[in-house]
Amino acid sequence: MTVVDAPQTQQDVQLHAVPRTFVRSEPPAAEDLDPGSRRVLKAVTAEQSFVQTGAWLASLALTWLIVTRLLPWSGVIAFVLTFFVLGLVMIAVMTALIGGWPEVVDRVMSAVVHGAVILMGVALASTIIFVFVRGWDALPHLNFFTQDMEGVGPRDAFDRGGVLHAIIGSLIQVGIAIVITVPLGIGTAVYMTEIGGRFARIVRTVVEAMTALPSIVAGLFIYTVAIVALGVPSSGLAAALALSVMMLPIITESASA
Repeated sequence: MTVVDAPQTQQDVQLHAVPRTFVRSEPPAAEDLDPGSRRVLKAVTAEQSFVQTGAWLASLALTWLIVTRLLPWSGVIAFVLTFFVLGLVMIAVMTALIGGWPEVVDRVMSAVVHGAVILMGVALASTIIFVFVRGWDALPHLNFFTQDMEGVGPRDAFDRGGVLHAIIGSLIQVGIAIVITVPLGIGTAVYMTEIGGRFARIVRTVVEAMTALPSIVAGLFIYTVAIVALGVPSSGLAAALALSVMMLPIITESASA
């Protein structure tokens, strides 16, 4: 017995057909999107300026009250530290009243960064001013730059002696450091860039770490290795070796760039 399928209409074919092509809808145009309100952190409005000024003035008044009336100690350092800490607290509280948490973090960190810049500027300026104030009496004398301290006592007048020995010694130490560091730095750069390999990556990591090496660490390294362990006498050569340790990463990075 043969079963013959009934003929299907066009509508039935369309209903039972499996879709094989999908048309992706186009994304909405940029002008149709609602960007919403964006919070601007860097721009300082007049209201925020008044808030910061009021916060620092309130901090100044509270600092005067706390340092002079409540704390058992006083002085410039205590006053400045208390003023800065209270200023940060005041800025955080008053900013939180008119804004959200991102504004509070932004204003407090901005105050911390500005305070650090002011602190470094004051330290640098005080050092320069101290040197000029203490050495102003000796600067007008030309022998300060043309004579050394041979045969000069601590109570002699300013028209005797000078810093010529220090200038020449510094030039000698820098020259020795350059003679040691330039060939070694160029050779290290050539090895890292031309030869490469696993050990070259280790060397590059060490060189990058030495870029931020403090001078006191370089001096302690030369003192421990050269003077204490190897018996090198305390001389200008040891100082030149310390300078070489500090100059090596800079020359290596410059040569490999």
